[in-house]
Amino acid sequence: MRHLGLALLLASACTGSISSGSGGGGGDDTPPPPSNKVAVTVADGATPQANVRVLFQAADGSVVTAMTDATGIASTDMPAGGNVTVIRTYPVAVPPAVQKYPEVLTYVGVKPGDELHLGHEIDDTSDASAINVKVSFICPIGSAASAPLGTLIKMWLARTLSPCLNWSGFLA
Repeated sequence: MRHLGLALLLASACTGSISSGSGGGGGDDTPPPPSNKVAVTVADGATPQANVRVLFQAADGSVVTAMTDATGIASTDMPAGGNVTVIRTYPVAVPPAVQKYPEVLTYVGVKPGDELHLGHEIDDTSDASAINVKVSFICPIGSAASAPLGTLIKMWLARTLSPCLNWSGFLA
C-alpha cells in the first residue's frame, strides 16, 4: 500500500509538459527582449562609489544626467546606444595624503545592454581607522590573562625570560 501511495505521488507530480518545442502545453519559448539599459558601476576595490556624476548621451544627441546610487550604479534607457561620460571628483586631501585630481572618462559607441565597470583597484579615499585587538590566553602555570596586544607582547617577553613569575610590573 505504501508503494502505491508513492507511485501516485510521483505520477501526480509529473503531469503537464516540459517540452520546449511546439505541440504542447507549456510556457512561451520566446526569449525576453534585450535590455535597452546602459549601466555604469563605479567602485574602488570592493567599495561602491555613490554620487559620481554620469552623462548618458544618446545617438540622437539628447543627454541624461545621473548620479550613481549607494551601490555605485547609474543607468538609463539608450535604445540606439550612444556615449557615456563619467566625471569623478575628489575631496581636498589633508596632508600627508596626496591630492587626487578630477577624472573625466568617456566611453564612445556603447550599445543597449552594455554594463560598464570602472574604478580604482583599492579604496584609498576612506580614512584609515584604528584596530583594537584584545587577546585572551591562559598562562601555562594556570593564571588567566586578558589584555591589549601591546601588554600581551610585554607579557610574552616576561614569560620567555622568567616563566609566569611576576607580571604585575609589566601590567602597570
